[in-house]
Amino acid sequence: MDNKSRCDDLVGLVLDPQTILPLMPEEKVRTLLAELDMIMEDYTRDIAIMYIASNYSSKKHLCSTILRGKHDHEIKEAVAKVREVLVEDLKERKRK
Repeated sequence: MDNKSRCDDLVGLVLDPQTILPLMPEEKVRTLLAELDMIMEDYTRDIAIMYIASNYSSKKHLCSTILRGKHDHEIKEAVAKVREVLVEDLKERKRK
């Protein structure tokens, strides 16, 4: 097993937006998507880590700790994955 897949597993264990999103109203999900885009436009490592951990993980402290051990490109990849989940969730809600 290579390091990348092992690292992806760690991030995947603590970043779980799909478990949190169903509990949120659609307006909140849209707000989170807009905020996520703004965070990435003016990317600052610490702010991105705190934002991701506090909004998209049920294990906030552990998520923050793991993300602090990642490189910027890995954090941006995690943000991109979260963004995909948000967009997919909004599309699914629109279909219902």
